[in-house]
Amino acid sequence: MGVSPNNFWIDIFTPTGEFISRIPPTLKHTLYLTHDSTVITVDINSKEATINKQFILFRFHNPMPGVWKFLVYEQNSDLPLRYHIWMPIESLMTPGTFFLNSNNETTITTPGNSEGPICITAYNYVDQSLSNNASRGYTVLNYPKPDLAAPGVDILCPTINHQFVNATGSSLAAAHAAGVVAMLLEWGIVRGNYTAMNSTLVKRLLIQGARRNPDMEYPNPDWGFGIIDIFRTYQSLINDGTMISEMYYCDLY
Repeated sequence: MGVSPNNFWIDIFTPTGEFISRIPPTLKHTLYLTHDSTVITVDINSKEATINKQFILFRFHNPMPGVWKFLVYEQNSDLPLRYHIWMPIESLMTPGTFFLNSNNETTITTPGNSEGPICITAYNYVDQSLSNNASRGYTVLNYPKPDLAAPGVDILCPTINHQFVNATGSSLAAAHAAGVVAMLLEWGIVRGNYTAMNSTLVKRLLIQGARRNPDMEYPNPDWGFGIIDIFRTYQSLINDGTMISEMYYCDLY
């Protein structure tokens, strides 16, 4: 993805030395390579619909093994050259496919990288470390993401076979946060303590009550605004002078 206002051209070097020069920024190309019957389909949108950036998508059919090189050129040399490149999720790629010089920042995907949703990253509640597989921020627009961290490493979970297993992932952290959000909405709307509560307000309250490391700066591209903490969130409501008729306490590690 190229950062506006520039447009970009691409050169491709195949593992066998074949060279494809300057793919222009037009809508669609299909490239047929002479070695190993590799076919590359290139889709180019001059401006990606949601964030107004140039978006180039490469689809490889029967890709030859080895090191592929991509050279990126700016169409206007007097404008800054800034771009991002991602691969699909691991389950959609051939095993062993990776970047030689990768960067784990700016790896939060849709919808977590949009402004509205509460984006949750996963951490290990035992040793207080971030999950090795957690995506990092910020977004391509330099918007602070993730928003919060929740337990998501080695969590005991029920299975469809009526058993329990230990699992890891940001989806578990998101489920944990969803339960916390449900508690807030029940307390605020169902029990009538804060009937004006909505998703935007819930997000702000959770950020206000998040547990933060004094040695870190926030918002943080790894931890967001800190570790979700429902008890501190209720305390922040008290400090704001909000009337609370009933309080829950939940140990969220």
